[in-house]
Amino acid sequence: MPDTYRLDPALRIALGEIGLSIDNVCKRACLPVDLLRREAPSVSAEGFFRLWQAIGDEAGSITVGLRLGKVGAIEGFSPALMAALASPNLIVAANRIAHYKNLFAPLTMQVVSEGDIVTLSVKGKGYPVPMTLAVTELMFWVSFVRRATRERINPTHATLVEHPNESGMIEEALGIRIHATEIVSISFDKTDAERPFITTDSEAWRFYEPVLENRLAELESNASTADRIHVTLVELLPSGRTSLDEVSEMLAYTPRSLQRLLQREGTSFKKVLANTRERLAKHYLCSANITHSEVAFLLGYDDPNSFFRAFRTWTGTTPERFRLDNLPE
Repeated sequence: MPDTYRLDPALRIALGEIGLSIDNVCKRACLPVDLLRREAPSVSAEGFFRLWQAIGDEAGSITVGLRLGKVGAIEGFSPALMAALASPNLIVAANRIAHYKNLFAPLTMQVVSEGDIVTLSVKGKGYPVPMTLAVTELMFWVSFVRRATRERINPTHATLVEHPNESGMIEEALGIRIHATEIVSISFDKTDAERPFITTDSEAWRFYEPVLENRLAELESNASTADRIHVTLVELLPSGRTSLDEVSEMLAYTPRSLQRLLQREGTSFKKVLANTRERLAKHYLCSANITHSEVAFLLGYDDPNSFFRAFRTWTGTTPERFRLDNLPE
């Protein structure tokens, strides 16, 4: 997992087009106010998710993601998007985006084809996906496939991690009902997913592929063992799986090998686990309307009191005090 993520310049354009104050969004996210005006703006994973949370908060509604998704699909010009548009169909395009997703967002994406349905899903790396970003992702894919085929294709199924109050507007825009489940996903009929793109361009793909592959190779070579463990723990914590043995199995290492690699980086599994829990706890308390007991559960604690004691050790304060001190103005 990289230390920073390059923000797509299209985000600044999109925020301007929908009338959101870039300065206010950055202030809400506790980021430099000139961030999105920089030539190559980049943020940490935590900053990335804070930024998207701030976008929804500043807009006052997660439905702002509908407009952002449309603009991103129509006016975005990142190499990954251009490579996707050069694909022969949605299945190939989605797999290309999934392969390079980590270049521009702390998200993992899966493309699954089952029977007559193709499903695209995303999960946050290290943090839950803010609802505004989730809605943006769903709207992006609907707008993208319509742009690439020049046909009004509707998805067959869409899911969010919760059923939002504004679900009516989202469903109208997507042309499908929203269901609540554990992941953010959107599905298309396989016939539509295989519909030829009029934007297909094999020459353009041959140009973009080596550029993107070089970036990805550089990124993966810089990923630390601690970063990989952090990402794995985020997936395992809600199920209470927090042991070194379980993480080692997920990463295809022996526990001894993993400990040795962490020692070389000057840390330990215990420290990475505590750091991951602390970062997630602060994120949940600042941006999610969930109880302290629910936070404890999401962090893999059987007893909320154990979470309270750990949080005081990390921060010197209580979860309640931390939440009050960090509420948006």
